[in-house]
Amino acid sequence: VYSNRENGQFAIKLKGRMFLGNLILNPEDKQEEHEDWIAYSELNQYDNRPVSNVITLDDREGGAVSGLAVLFGRLIVFKPQAIFILNVNDPANPNTWNITESKHSIGNIAPEGVVEVHDSVYFVFHDGIYAVTSNMVADSTATPSVMEKITLPIEDQFNSANSKKDIKGIYNQKDSEILYTWQTGSPASQIVWAYHVVLKTWRKVETSTNLDILAYGENSYPIAWDNT
Repeated sequence: VYSNRENGQFAIKLKGRMFLGNLILNPEDKQEEHEDWIAYSELNQYDNRPVSNVITLDDREGGAVSGLAVLFGRLIVFKPQAIFILNVNDPANPNTWNITESKHSIGNIAPEGVVEVHDSVYFVFHDGIYAVTSNMVADSTATPSVMEKITLPIEDQFNSANSKKDIKGIYNQKDSEILYTWQTGSPASQIVWAYHVVLKTWRKVETSTNLDILAYGENSYPIAWDNT
């Protein structure tokens, strides 16, 4: 039975395909949840996503897809304790694609914490925020061998977060900074830290409102809403 009805929590474009992660397939009006799968559209047809166009991701620890990114022309797939790299060698022929898993049992635990900046991807793990660079995935057969833990200078502040899974990040290209928000204390209050991607320094950001919803607006500049 042919069905073109599938949706995902995460979506990203790469080489003329739309990739989805953490899926709900809906063939014959029967919702099927496959949180550890990714799917892809037909070539240059982003809205044409047959339910047969799926890839299963089996790792040692299991878990749902928790983020997608593109780095060095490859798809980076995050799970809570794994990172996969999908090499889309010929976008017209999925049979030429291959996927490899990082040898490290580390991944992204924050669905809104994956941030792409130029030739790097930043993600959140239990013990800190890490960076993967294009140099680490330049070899088509290799997986990231070294990852930079960028929160070492503010480790006490990172560890004060009430829930690492709720950490949010967004890139401010005007200031070359990634803005990260998390809740701390009881009663909980939001704090905002900015990481300069060039200088590799941190600064605390004082705000008069909470940055509850983060998104990109016109010209790719970050915008935020306060839920209160």
